[in-house]
Amino acid sequence: METQRELPPTEINFSCNWNKKLDCNYFTTIRQYNLSKYEVGRRYVIKLKNVPISVCKIIEMYTTTVRDMSELLTRLDAGMSKEDMRVMLNRMYHGLIEDKTLFMVLLLQKEFYLESNPSIHRNEKDVTTVKA
Repeated sequence: METQRELPPTEINFSCNWNKKLDCNYFTTIRQYNLSKYEVGRRYVIKLKNVPISVCKIIEMYTTTVRDMSELLTRLDAGMSKEDMRVMLNRMYHGLIEDKTLFMVLLLQKEFYLESNPSIHRNEKDVTTVKA
């Protein structure tokens, strides 16, 4: 029986800690559709402004369009309305976003923090800290 080898962690970089989500043990991120990069069960080094802060694993993901994103999703993910999210995504992707453009919503579970960013609020109860 062949065993599946674990891939080394890749990176997910955030320019901003939207809605303070990176402080949580579970959080979402909305990313441009890319099945070759995002995979349930795979680990990712989470970076804030290119500084590694934690290691997380995708535990669930689904595909959606800008048109189908709910207020619940956009307000919890980034602390903004659905319309403000559409405007922000258009700015981030240089006006290439249409209502039918595919995005992936990833649910991540924090496995541990990295000590490289001590400014991040830590809930030491559930998540351990390791040196980067």
